[in-house]
Amino acid sequence: MVTDYIQRYLAGLPAARASLAGLDHDALRVYGHRLKGSGSGYGVPRLTEFGALIEDAARRGDTGALQNQFAELEAYLGRLEVIPD
Repeated sequence: MVTDYIQRYLAGLPAARASLAGLDHDALRVYGHRLKGSGSGYGVPRLTEFGALIEDAARRGDTGALQNQFAELEAYLGRLEVIPD
């Protein structure tokens, strides 16, 4: 289950990056909110932290903070060991 969850967020990163490039802060706020709400439930509280930061930055319209958070999120997800089913 955790592997599927992480793979889903990895697969969704290009769409989130497109929202960032298009300055679609509302879509990024929703993305962050969903990540915030689900990370701890899957035993990955760091993703909850990323979600809260992304949601807050999107709410404030802080594109620079969003770019930083997505870079850190991508690096973090890249470090997680994902075992294919």
